[in-house]
Amino acid sequence: MCTTASRIYMAVWLLLISTACWAATEFPRIDSFPGAPEDYELFRNGQTIPLTYYMPVLPGDKILVKRANGYIRLLLGPDGKVVRICASNTTEPHCDARGPFTVSDSEGQKGASAAVFAEIIAQIGRGLTFIEEKGVAKTHTRGGANPATQMDLGVKMLEGRLQAIVGGSRNLALSWQGGLSPFQLVITREEGAQTVLELKSLSDRQIDNNPVSLQPGMYSLELSDASAKFDAQFMVVTDAELPRFPSALIDEQLPPEMRQTAQAAWLAAQGARRWRWEAYLRLEGLPQDYGPARRLREALRNGMVPQIQ
Repeated sequence: MCTTASRIYMAVWLLLISTACWAATEFPRIDSFPGAPEDYELFRNGQTIPLTYYMPVLPGDKILVKRANGYIRLLLGPDGKVVRICASNTTEPHCDARGPFTVSDSEGQKGASAAVFAEIIAQIGRGLTFIEEKGVAKTHTRGGANPATQMDLGVKMLEGRLQAIVGGSRNLALSWQGGLSPFQLVITREEGAQTVLELKSLSDRQIDNNPVSLQPGMYSLELSDASAKFDAQFMVVTDAELPRFPSALIDEQLPPEMRQTAQAAWLAAQGARRWRWEAYLRLEGLPQDYGPARRLREALRNGMVPQIQ
């Protein structure tokens, strides 16, 4: 038996498929928005359509921003032009338009490139949106906590399937849960027992931008505080062993933030989740307020990946 929600999402799915068949015209896309999808509304032909990242919008669509400090970034064309739509009563100074905003016929002709229009981009956008809807637990990166309620020390993105990351000279980032600061982190290449990274007296539950040189092989990771220890293994591989991205995800006409996030999301879902850490590393440099990357980063910290068909 189909529920009302499933009928709505099926309708949206069919609409997206039918839209993708209109090869003569390409349409703008929702790029990103802060907060939850419920903070926004999209009206199409008298119906409210569930809002997701990277979904196409059509001429006549009306976009409403309900959150006072919210905004929607609408990607208009292959040149990366973005319109920032804010609430009608906003005090936000960086707005190109205030809602309700209606997509005009002329804007519909300024559609994104074929790569942006690809259905896989919409699939990734839906996957990223639904991660947040499922209620990802927020990771507390500060070291202090109440010992009575403190979680066990652990690194969720390294639990379960053995993780693989690409070697070479690169910056290493990692986030963990539980324990009490200060923390100590040691990474050792098992062949030759070579220590490649050792950090002491860490006050936060994350590291960022730590330069390392990694050769292919097996490695061990040891994270500890004054009373607990977490151990894990991971594998360093060559770039040739990385899954090959679909052509739509490497097209240079994709806006850089969308391309980088979409690649990381797709990679995280490959190989029975063995690339979660690599996907997390590939989000480096993206703005913290870029919604799709922020949601993916938080999900990966918690060992989750987007569902991408």
